[in-house]
Amino acid sequence: MSRLSVKHALSIPIFVIFSFICVGQLDASSLADITAKGKLTVISYPHQDNPFVSVNLEAGAMPKVGTVDNFIGADIDIMATFAELLGVELEIRPITIPSYGELIPSLLRGEGDIVASSFSITDARLKLVEFSDPYFEARMAVVVLKGSKVKTFEDLSDKRAALTPGSSQEELMLARGFSSEQIRHTDFMRDSFLAVVEGDSDFTVVDAQLAERVSSEFKDAKIAFYMPGDSGYGFAVPKGSDLLKSLNLLIAKLKESGELKRIFDSYDIAR
Repeated sequence: MSRLSVKHALSIPIFVIFSFICVGQLDASSLADITAKGKLTVISYPHQDNPFVSVNLEAGAMPKVGTVDNFIGADIDIMATFAELLGVELEIRPITIPSYGELIPSLLRGEGDIVASSFSITDARLKLVEFSDPYFEARMAVVVLKGSKVKTFEDLSDKRAALTPGSSQEELMLARGFSSEQIRHTDFMRDSFLAVVEGDSDFTVVDAQLAERVSSEFKDAKIAFYMPGDSGYGFAVPKGSDLLKSLNLLIAKLKESGELKRIFDSYDIAR
């Protein structure tokens, strides 16, 4: 996984133009803070199986605060492009508590400017923060042990789930009538797969992109079915942030130029 896609994005003439448009359209508050500190701080929850954000182990263990040298993934490339256009450095702050549920509280405590972490846009999250336009549409896969008779959502009603706390998958299952007692929390997707294989849970729900990446390593697990509908990934900012319009412009330009596809292709992210 290389940084070439970031450099390529910045070589496109339209982004030279966009850098001026972007700064011109920002109001004073967020831009003033970011410019004053000379950096854009991104909050993430790295997963080693996640092509959107993971730790670059070649550079060492995960630091408390890092740069593009310490983290890799599609989200990191997009945020590096955004920081470059704003004329500031990119700082990545991984959350210290392994839970998607910690991302928004960290943002609202002022520990970063943006959440970029394969973060699904959900109704519950929209009550707390604002999201950019979606830049990736993900679908959810239900993973069970081979031999399981689970085929539909209705088959899950009396089953036990292994889910990452605060994830969109947990939010979905709770909204669909699951009780918290039916959910076993795991730190990472790989742990959820392991819980299913070892019989500690009956199933897990994960983004299909990630499920398909690691399913070959868990020979005793299978994808039972895909949940209907897609879940869009977006970048989260505090309500009222003047970064939102510029983020949406960036996403639109990345899509128009084909650069977003090139970034995804560089990390083998299927769309």
